[in-house]
Amino acid sequence: FFAIALAVVLIDLLPNAVKFKVSQPADGVLPPSSFVDKLTRDRGAWRVAKLGPDVMPANTATIMGIDDIHGYDALNVRYYIEVLGAVDSTMISPANAALRRRIGPISDQAALGSRVLDLLNVKYVLTVVKSSTSRGQPVALPNEDYLPRAFLASESHLFDTYEGMLEYMKTRDFDPKRDVLLAKGDAPAVAVVWGGS
Repeated sequence: FFAIALAVVLIDLLPNAVKFKVSQPADGVLPPSSFVDKLTRDRGAWRVAKLGPDVMPANTATIMGIDDIHGYDALNVRYYIEVLGAVDSTMISPANAALRRRIGPISDQAALGSRVLDLLNVKYVLTVVKSSTSRGQPVALPNEDYLPRAFLASESHLFDTYEGMLEYMKTRDFDPKRDVLLAKGDAPAVAVVWGGS
């Protein structure tokens, strides 16, 4: 029985084994280009965000040594995901999120004005510009208002609920350069540090 079962498994898997690659060089995933060169030359502590699904495959930024707000898919913290929802709720929608652990790209261009992106240290927004003559050219749009990873904020705002704090983060009144946001009740302790790191 075991010999027959093993033979069936091998017959089923071997034709696909030729196509399956356990690993491949980073330039095979995202070929060298001025877009990639610009990102890898700009050293420092900053992150990228993705606008649209066609920019780069999940986790590719990590391979290139670039920090990505989308993180490594399997290691996202619930509260962090909820803060990203203050940027664009479609990033964490069920369509993009298997068990709410996968963070999708930003899909609403209006979300690029979110001050939460500044707070999250996003220096570049990666997207693809399509034209009638090409399939699409990847570009890195600079965010001049990005904040450093650590800084001092001068004012605090206390909210009755964690949800109220998240709603405030969506408004233009929220100034991450100035505001430390705190929430009463069952809010997670990490909510305290969003304004400061």
